[in-house]
Amino acid sequence: PDCAMSRRRRSVVRAAGIVAAAAATEHRGWRRVVVGGFSRDVEAAHHARLLRLLSERHCQPRALSSTQAALPTDAAVVWLRPAVVPAVRRTFGSVVDDAAWRPDGTRVALLFLRRRFHLVMRAFSAAAANASSAASPPRSRRALAGSPTTKKKSSSSSKGSPPEQGAEKTTSPHRANDVRRYGGVVAPGKEAEAIHATNNGSLATVAIFDTGVRRKPSHFREARIVETINWTSEPTLRDKLGHGTFVASLIAGASPECPGFAPGVALRVHRVFTNDQISFTSWFLDAFNYVLWRGGVDVLNLSVGGPDFADAPFADKIRQLAAAGVAVVSAIGNDGPTWGTLNSPADMAEVVGVGGLDVGRRAGAVARFSSRGPTLDGISVGRVKPDVSAPANGVLGAVLDADHCRAMHGTSVAAPSVAGLAALVASAHRQSTAGDSSAYRWNPAMLKQCLTETATRVSPAPFGTDDAAGTNARTASIFAQGFGRINATAAEACGRTYASDTRDRGRVSLLPSAFDLTDCPYWSPHCEQPLTPWTRGGKAVNVTVVNGMGSVFRIPEWRWEPSRDDGAHLLEAHVEIDPSKRFWPWVGSVVAAFTVSSGIVDERVARGTLSLRVDTLLPIHADDDVELSPCHDFDNATTQWVSLRVAIPVAPPKPREKRLLWDATHSLAYPPAFVARDALRQQADLLDWNGDEPATNFRTLFAFLRGRGYEIDVLREDLVCFDAERYGALLIPDPEDEFASEEIAKLADDVARRGLGLVVLADWHSEALVEEAAFFDDNTQVRWRAAVGGANVPALNRLLAPFELAFGGEVYEGPLPDAWCDPGGCAFESGNALAVVPRGAYAVSAPALRRRRSNAEMRDAQRRLGAPASAGPKKAQRHALDPATPAHAPVVLAAAGRVVAFGDSACADDAHRGATARGGSQFCGPLLAAAVEVATTGRRNASVFPDAARVLPFGGGAESEAPDSRHRRRTTAVQLAPAASGLVSPLLEKYSRRRRPPGTPTSLPWTPRLRPCPAFPGLP
Repeated sequence: PDCAMSRRRRSVVRAAGIVAAAAATEHRGWRRVVVGGFSRDVEAAHHARLLRLLSERHCQPRALSSTQAALPTDAAVVWLRPAVVPAVRRTFGSVVDDAAWRPDGTRVALLFLRRRFHLVMRAFSAAAANASSAASPPRSRRALAGSPTTKKKSSSSSKGSPPEQGAEKTTSPHRANDVRRYGGVVAPGKEAEAIHATNNGSLATVAIFDTGVRRKPSHFREARIVETINWTSEPTLRDKLGHGTFVASLIAGASPECPGFAPGVALRVHRVFTNDQISFTSWFLDAFNYVLWRGGVDVLNLSVGGPDFADAPFADKIRQLAAAGVAVVSAIGNDGPTWGTLNSPADMAEVVGVGGLDVGRRAGAVARFSSRGPTLDGISVGRVKPDVSAPANGVLGAVLDADHCRAMHGTSVAAPSVAGLAALVASAHRQSTAGDSSAYRWNPAMLKQCLTETATRVSPAPFGTDDAAGTNARTASIFAQGFGRINATAAEACGRTYASDTRDRGRVSLLPSAFDLTDCPYWSPHCEQPLTPWTRGGKAVNVTVVNGMGSVFRIPEWRWEPSRDDGAHLLEAHVEIDPSKRFWPWVGSVVAAFTVSSGIVDERVARGTLSLRVDTLLPIHADDDVELSPCHDFDNATTQWVSLRVAIPVAPPKPREKRLLWDATHSLAYPPAFVARDALRQQADLLDWNGDEPATNFRTLFAFLRGRGYEIDVLREDLVCFDAERYGALLIPDPEDEFASEEIAKLADDVARRGLGLVVLADWHSEALVEEAAFFDDNTQVRWRAAVGGANVPALNRLLAPFELAFGGEVYEGPLPDAWCDPGGCAFESGNALAVVPRGAYAVSAPALRRRRSNAEMRDAQRRLGAPASAGPKKAQRHALDPATPAHAPVVLAAAGRVVAFGDSACADDAHRGATARGGSQFCGPLLAAAVEVATTGRRNASVFPDAARVLPFGGGAESEAPDSRHRRRTTAVQLAPAASGLVSPLLEKYSRRRRPPGTPTSLPWTPRLRPCPAFPGLP
């Protein structure tokens, strides 16, 4: 009756034996949304917004079963004839609701279509064609056969990468081989065996999204696999990879060799990855919608992840699940030890993000492959993630079609340990409140509080013993281990006593509860330099408010109480909170920054307490069926104050030549921009997504400069917003954004008149190579073209024009001179050589570099050499690099006065060092030290900038080499090669942080617009 389908689709529906359907369809860019018996036309781009609006106005679809469950508004309902049901069940599992009968004898099936209506219709057509002609309905029962569970590793916008990279590459089934490989093995569930006598998780339900589950009686004796559903295009429920089966055994396994945390738990298995390790966002959305409609799930395990924190439909569903009382547990990712490599959805505040720990030789240390924080979701100050950690190396679990256990590694095998423990916490809570209809209700906030507050902190090795940057896993920063290793006994006890401890009201807490920068390296990198009166933005922390009292709350008030000891009266707090903002569900983020007055004259520790008032909308109890939303008022709100303890070392500022400013404003990353990778030879990841900040993939450089006595501030505003006289030099690493004309003029004046030095670390740029970096994305069905190459070299040339410096348009790669590198050598991964330098500058070449040619150039070369066209780029790839001759060695480093330009940033970038063919390169410490020294003091290191590299002025005479605080404007520059010019892709306007309003006349495709300088830098 409520159909909005074309005649062709309607015929397909009838052929499949479907009686009626409600769906969302598209026509000429518009989408007809059929919800609850009425329809509206709306632009497809605003489809999700309309659905949220309808939900807030209580426009729900009609009830579908005896339970009167509400169907998500972006779902469709299909009624099937009995003859079709068996074939549909074989294809889609228990998506058919056996309990939902209609008067005409048909069954109810749920199809959460979302952009794949035609695919599902074809599947149902095939099912109808193969269905038996018998019309008698089958016996009502739940399917227990093979189920699904997997992880979403998103390499682009697609959620379809293989399940957790490290966890797949596993092991011999023989224990001796496992021990040799990992140095030891562990069965995490054994630490909960003492709990199983009174609590085996039988009162909780866990949903697993993975590759399915192959059930073996020896591994799943007690667990109740109550549901298995296939959401993929592959017509099978069978797990042939073993990843999902392994994950399920860690949650609910019963093998004495590798028991699960909650062997009595009820499992609902959702297959969202094919056996070819393919998945799509829509499959996840379908499964999420089904969980929301069906209800009854306490914990959802996602051993999946990807960098796309801007995937709004996916993130919205995660929040809806949390609001519905489902605790989502997700693996943090296997992209360590680089910092800032958190995967989504584990980086979301609503999710329990799980990091990985080592076993065996390095037992208790954070696993090297475990991804690190902080979060990079568009907020200037990242949140603390992961939340907790669990064993992730040498972990024993179930083997397909075998009774023994095997070892695997990866954070995808750490997450199910936490999901199993979460089931124990939920079950313990229900045991303690059994029979009390007014008792406090289980919710995700309660779980996060119990896990984080009972976790045991991982003890790090002495700071700096592993490496200078502290990037090694054993340096257990809060951004590597979270709040520590899970403690099964303490967490289960917390769930058992939570209701009585909080008098059935719940409580509000802060994560972290203290911002103590005297605790180092736990608070690295924040604790690695003191707070000074000149620290830009002060010391800032992103605090997560976890509200176990209710899912909707606000923070209308805050107060700062400085301690009177240790000179804390000098410390001031800055918090930007909209009193009317409503946080939902269960959690919210608040950024607080702390500054010190200019009167500080010695080093000390300043302390104080920041308190937040939290107004919660209605306490949540088991007999409260009101569905809260941010639209409700706060007339019946309860109030609680929570406090953050603060301790920050403070000190006077360093001399100007020891103060550096890091430009983070002009760095763009995925998402939302598709910025091509910095190292072209690194084929495993097409995207630049690490943030390019001292706290993320430039941690080695940050620690290196700190070790040489420099103080580093981070600029998150335009270049017109800082006082140049406070800094010795400005660092611009790997910029992708455009520079406004006002910024270019201001920087030229700062260098010429105010004694500011400048260090630019560029990266590769070539229009042909940018075009070749494009790819077709199966998930969005769109060809993605990079907005810019490794760096925005045309924009850099406009910035460097006042100093008569410019980069060329050719890309080079290869080894750098040994004098520039740490022991072991370093590489010029992919970068541009300098094309223009001023006379009197030092222009240093790298003779071992080779030029990278595009595929088009290689095809032209093949034609000239008479090679067959069928050889193609792959065969020609062996000849893609042209060796440089000594007479034409590319100039990749130049120092002109106190301005230094280098053509590649990869040797300083933790994410890209190691991309070379022979196992990686080392840090280019001597080069960077010499560059910063020239920029801050004018002193030249002859081993990096030799006399022979000087470009002589006219007449061949020598100029004074004395440090000059003012850059000398020269009238004529030396042209080494054609300079890169032109306009970057118009795509960059879409992603730039500074956009010109529409209709503004400009000679460029777009002109960056300056943003107002904030009253207090750093706060959102």
